[in-house]
Amino acid sequence: MKGLKQKTNLLKFFLSYNFRKTVLDYPPFFIWVEPTNRCNLKCAICSRNTNSRVMGNMKIELFKDIVDQLRVLNPLVITMHLSGEPLLHPSLPEMIEIATKNGIGTTLSTNGMLLTEDLSKALIDAGLLSLRIDFSPNKEKFEFARKGSDWKKIYQNINSLLKLKKNEELQFPVIKIQNIRFSEGEEPEKKEMSALKALFKDNPADEYFHFQTHSWGGEFATNLKKNSLYKLSVRQNKYKPCSHLWNSFVITYEGKVVPCCRDLNNELILGDVKDNKIIDIWQSPEYVELRKLHVQKKISDIKLCRDCSKPYENPRLYYYLFRYIYIRIDDFFRKSRSRSTNH
Repeated sequence: MKGLKQKTNLLKFFLSYNFRKTVLDYPPFFIWVEPTNRCNLKCAICSRNTNSRVMGNMKIELFKDIVDQLRVLNPLVITMHLSGEPLLHPSLPEMIEIATKNGIGTTLSTNGMLLTEDLSKALIDAGLLSLRIDFSPNKEKFEFARKGSDWKKIYQNINSLLKLKKNEELQFPVIKIQNIRFSEGEEPEKKEMSALKALFKDNPADEYFHFQTHSWGGEFATNLKKNSLYKLSVRQNKYKPCSHLWNSFVITYEGKVVPCCRDLNNELILGDVKDNKIIDIWQSPEYVELRKLHVQKKISDIKLCRDCSKPYENPRLYYYLFRYIYIRIDDFFRKSRSRSTNH
């Protein structure tokens, strides 16, 4: 029944988005939950460095309430990060285990500095579905861009995790390494990717891909327009309404709801899950009005969206389909392992 509901919701999304429907009769299926907005680095490419939010961690009780609602809404996955470094939350493995026991897969992105072998084991035991780490074969430029990072330490942490997964013949979590590009052009980028893969030739990751540059949104994007780096934002494609508003739901550590994963600074708050149900916020007049403005190409009226590159990036509708298939494969393997254990 759960799989049928997810298929139905995906179909409704495709139809609603393509026909520009703004009042949605299905729940969001990509959920972002922010365990913490604290971070141990100060990266030049991150808009959180301009925020004035109070630093803090999500309370376990709030996360349990969120999962209780999501269990009924049948999302495809919970992404366990937003503005901060998720590994800074002392109860992150417990949060992942709570989601796993309720039949919801989890994924997260980390800068890798805190990814010790013990924590890696805890995340694996909790049932983490996938893990993404940003890295680069260029040590000097990487440490310059990721202020406060230690290239060697992160490299050792990644290798340790990959070795652990290989030695224990684990299917999950899927380990993805995202290359932070420091060059432009097809050939230089190919060389960077080859050099990155060579670093992990003995214990290869499951996926490698390039970091997709974008302008984030709000104040950060507005200021970026004054910077020559703004040309790196992807703006060569035709305008399309931001698909986040039709499939994603973002909850900050305080319980606030913002429109997308690029609003790291709570610039546009649409509700609070402590006061209202997720589905009610999703179908609220505020959300509907935001979708209408995107459909009408009036994003200049939205401070958060007016300089964001997302509406001009390549459409990723097929990505959502493949992501769904991936989740279904994960369910199959988990059930298979469970049957083997019981026997």
